[in-house]
Amino acid sequence: MRVEKQTAFRFAWLVAVVSLAAGCSTMDADECRVANWSGLGYADASKGKDVSMAGDRAQACSEHGYRMDMAAYQRGWNEGLKEFCTFPGGQAFGDRGGNYKPGYCPPGAESQFLASYLPAYKRYQYQQRIDGLQRDINRKNSEIIRLQSRKDGSDEGKISRLKGEVSALNNQLQSERMRQFMDR
Repeated sequence: MRVEKQTAFRFAWLVAVVSLAAGCSTMDADECRVANWSGLGYADASKGKDVSMAGDRAQACSEHGYRMDMAAYQRGWNEGLKEFCTFPGGQAFGDRGGNYKPGYCPPGAESQFLASYLPAYKRYQYQQRIDGLQRDINRKNSEIIRLQSRKDGSDEGKISRLKGEVSALNNQLQSERMRQFMDR
């Protein structure tokens, strides 16, 4: 019970500090008026949102003349963490490229979360690099086609340079795909 009170105090203190620093409005007056604070806490934690979200919500509602129900939000937050800090939660967060901050999940659940998050996040990063290289290749190929459609032939040097860049990008793409394959 004493640990729960310490955790609640730390949470409330952190939200208060963050709410003073929060500058953007995350909720309008109507949302604040009808807010289900427990549901919002649950939703924020189960999506892996930073605890600063509570401060943002408190600040926004304060600006509209409403007070956040901190106890309800924290109850919801704690339930949301139970869902988020699981093996499936880690995989889903990694798959969508979420940036996990160590210590977000409670110590007992963090290792289970990380066991699925780390490989999923690594796959996400590989895919982002591969997609970026493919976009660069496509952009340069489009430029080559555009330049080749000119009839005067004045862009042969630029076309040659672009073809060299495409070749280098294709090599990088193949290397990245090979690293991805080998890292499975």
